[in-house]
Amino acid sequence: VSLNYSGGRVTQLTLEADPSSSSAGVSSECWGEGAEVLITSHTIQHESAQVATIQSVDSNTGIITLEDTIYRPITVDDDYQTGVEVALLTRNIRLTAAEDDSEDPLDGGHFIILHTSNPVIQTIVGVESHGFGQQGKLGKYPMHFHMCDSVEGSVVSKLSVRNTKQRGIVVHGTNDLYLSENILHNTRGHGFML
Repeated sequence: VSLNYSGGRVTQLTLEADPSSSSAGVSSECWGEGAEVLITSHTIQHESAQVATIQSVDSNTGIITLEDTIYRPITVDDDYQTGVEVALLTRNIRLTAAEDDSEDPLDGGHFIILHTSNPVIQTIVGVESHGFGQQGKLGKYPMHFHMCDSVEGSVVSKLSVRNTKQRGIVVHGTNDLYLSENILHNTRGHGFML
């Protein structure tokens, strides 16, 4: 990632293609107008992370223009140990918990795979969830594999789990589950519990 900035404020990000990837540049299908990106914290304080909305994308140059400026983060060029990462938070499939429980505002939705072992293969890829988890309630987590034994071949990948009310991804009594490229942001409690 390279940054265009003035006065300590960033207006554009330039994403370079991953050399190990077969795709070149930035896909406007994923990194499109209105999508949100996370710029991780360069400190030990998670509050230093920044979320920004994409205004436009040039898929030929990899330049992403943000709707609003953000504070200039530390890059790998500044300090290789504390350089930030940029992650796409928005997904095409979104699950949003209702915000209608005035008596218990920390009571969101939950997603559970329960006692489902091989030969059933679960593939959960590219889903975004908001407000999931039920604080203080056992087993009510945003993404939860519960007592499934071996789920060899099952995949949980490229999820965006945001603004949780209890934990993030929980794998309990389950083996051989492949987790990769998941993003958890603004979680209450453990991000991953295995």
